[in-house]
Amino acid sequence: MNHAEKIVLWGVKGSPYVQKVMVALAEKNLAYEHRQILPKSILMLRDEAIPDEFERLSPLGKKPMLQNGDWGIADSAVITAFLEREFLSGKKLYPDNSKEYAKALWFERYADTTLTDIVYKKIFLQNVIKPALLNQPTDHTIVEKAVLIELPPMLTYLDQIVAKNEWLADQRFSMADVAIIVQLFALKKAGVSIDAWKNLKKYVDRVAQQPSFSNILN
Repeated sequence: MNHAEKIVLWGVKGSPYVQKVMVALAEKNLAYEHRQILPKSILMLRDEAIPDEFERLSPLGKKPMLQNGDWGIADSAVITAFLEREFLSGKKLYPDNSKEYAKALWFERYADTTLTDIVYKKIFLQNVIKPALLNQPTDHTIVEKAVLIELPPMLTYLDQIVAKNEWLADQRFSMADVAIIVQLFALKKAGVSIDAWKNLKKYVDRVAQQPSFSNILN
């Protein structure tokens, strides 16, 4: 692949998946252009056009989508794995040790599936996306169940992990931390506090001080 070709990141900055890739690009010291684009389903509901270039490179409408010249790939976990293999610049995104690498993948997978099913697909969708982008009311029953019943065991699990570990894998900052943190950023934006989980709160505040987070926090 020609590294001289411009990198373009497609997706909405408020998305935790887009934010995850933004942090990865910053960690790899890679310059890129960010093109804001709403999810394909929302564009269709709003009767807005889908850019031809995006649809050609991501025919299923998946975002974030990373474009490098005339080539593109979607899905945040796939993109960060690609960046790690393709670019030697900057810092490593994943551990070298096989067991620590597996641990990092576990936490990334946990964030991108189990955690996001509650944080993003229920709480963030209802409290942020529906009223702000779809002009639809929040279903407070869904939010209440998610916040009071479904979310607490997940936060307790993470709270117990970070009580004993400074980082989630390999005793250093990695994509494991990034994947978890951006979901918790989304939770905060949706108006839900994690203050009751004191270890987790301290962990989030500390990890968020990493320079690579500055672009998504501003």
